[in-house]
Amino acid sequence: MVLKNRFRKKLGLAIGGLLTLGMVTTGAGVASADTVVAPETVSTEASIIIPDNPVTTVVESGTTTIKSTTPNGEGDLSISLPGSISTPKGNVPSIAVERDLFSGIGAPVMATRLANASIEAYETKVGTQSIVTIDNAKASKTYKFELDVPAGTSPELTVTGAVNVVDAEGTVVSGFVPPWAYDAHGDSVPTHFTLEGNTLVQTVDFSTNNAFPIVADPTSIQWVPWPVFAIDGVTLRVVATVNAAIFVGGSWAGCVFSKLSGVAGKVLTQICAAFGITVALNVLKIVGSTFKNTAISNSGCYGINISNPSAALRTMPHKDCWP
Repeated sequence: MVLKNRFRKKLGLAIGGLLTLGMVTTGAGVASADTVVAPETVSTEASIIIPDNPVTTVVESGTTTIKSTTPNGEGDLSISLPGSISTPKGNVPSIAVERDLFSGIGAPVMATRLANASIEAYETKVGTQSIVTIDNAKASKTYKFELDVPAGTSPELTVTGAVNVVDAEGTVVSGFVPPWAYDAHGDSVPTHFTLEGNTLVQTVDFSTNNAFPIVADPTSIQWVPWPVFAIDGVTLRVVATVNAAIFVGGSWAGCVFSKLSGVAGKVLTQICAAFGITVALNVLKIVGSTFKNTAISNSGCYGINISNPSAALRTMPHKDCWP
């Protein structure tokens, strides 16, 4: 079904004839892509189709609870930050900005303080983002966020490390993208989610070898219906040839990765610009592992669920890929 009241961010690939990954070459940690022949009459385009109704975020007075609501109420989700209420500073860690991991809007809506750590939560276009700053090795490695989910739904951990809130039929109504954590030197720190009932637990497995402070992040998404990435069959087949190993050994410059260019690079950049690099990488990697051997028509238009890219492809109207 085409989402109504939407805006489109055009990718503008407009590539006919032969499509390849351009400057991506084989080498250590880099996979090459197969050449795909596109019909000469097809102008390849892709776009992100999202509702234009914003998510409303409010703080429940006197609490550490932040509630995000959607126009139809199906994706409403409240998250309570651990710790005691404190004064927001609004100093976004540079690592989050440099790697395009920060998607917050404006000043923090809530701040809390724990022993040797602090949390600041921001409103985003699609929910909230909580930035955990771990001061030193004496801090806890686990941070528990109480969730209040819609009646009839429950949170579940996915194979990608994300947490989806699903209803009785298994439909995703909201959730959290896979977490990330970095130390003061910019080195990645192992982190993951677990669930204790309706409590989201983020573990940050730092050591005394890490440089402090360490920054970690649970980011929620409450957007119903979910944003859909509409992509033509030719482009999808090219993107699906990308191996996750292609991200090894390169460097980032904004939303651009040095070892990923051509069509796949443009797709990643487009999703990254809208939702951040964590979501973009998750989509690209899952598309590469899920749809590489799927029968895809060059002339078809397909919808990839941004929140759950391993879900079945949706057939989209041609106008969503080729205006």
